[in-house]
Amino acid sequence: MRFPFSSPKNSARAANPAVNRKTKLVIGLLASVLILATATAATLRARRAKPVAKAVAIPEKPQPPEVQERSKGELEVLPLQLRSAGFVPREITRPPGQYFFSIGNQSGVADINLRLDREQGGRLKEAQVKGQRLRWRDKVRLTPGTYFISEASHPDWLCRIVIKPE
Repeated sequence: MRFPFSSPKNSARAANPAVNRKTKLVIGLLASVLILATATAATLRARRAKPVAKAVAIPEKPQPPEVQERSKGELEVLPLQLRSAGFVPREITRPPGQYFFSIGNQSGVADINLRLDREQGGRLKEAQVKGQRLRWRDKVRLTPGTYFISEASHPDWLCRIVIKPE
């Protein structure tokens, strides 16, 4: 008695490497499609799932910069931007102390001449920022009073700095 798997037709297919290769290729493609479909379904389910609420510690509300205490000798950075409409921010209030000014030029004007003046008169600093240099940085000690940062060619570009006594 002969079994179906031992027929001459089946043994001819087993001996034919082209048929074997095609069968393996079809099985491999089907497996790839199945894996891809499973991954896509899992991704879609994850996107549709409702997010789980997580407990997050809410930090204490920070005090405004003018109220925060600084240790003596600590240097605070005052970041300013010069844009086509002027300085951002337009006004700053701080306690007396050492400050590190960092003024970025985003005005579109290639050469600017920055000035730091005391309201009661007297220039503290002046700096030219030319060409590719897009930032002016300098350290300044400010005592109680009002100061202005300006740009020489644009009198309406002003930043008012108020230093309040401690």
